[in-house]
Amino acid sequence: MAKFKNVLAIALALISVNAFAQSSIRGTVIEDATGQPLIGVSVVIDGTTTGASADLDGKFTIKVQPGTYSLTASFISFAKLTISDVV
Repeated sequence: MAKFKNVLAIALALISVNAFAQSSIRGTVIEDATGQPLIGVSVVIDGTTTGASADLDGKFTIKVQPGTYSLTASFISFAKLTISDVV
């Protein structure tokens, strides 16, 4: 099995939402080499089935309860990327 050296880069921002004491993790998934947005990348909170797919602009939003999370982004032919301690 061939190993791919491409890496996903994720820009994350935590945006607070007052309704129902929930927050959102929002971000944009881009290709590290070109800086272009990647469409359809799966971004999942580790240990859960909660996540989102990147839209046509590479953007995603996941509604969460306030806390600290680890996110994993995966996409066919790219190496998985995990970002820890997202508050």
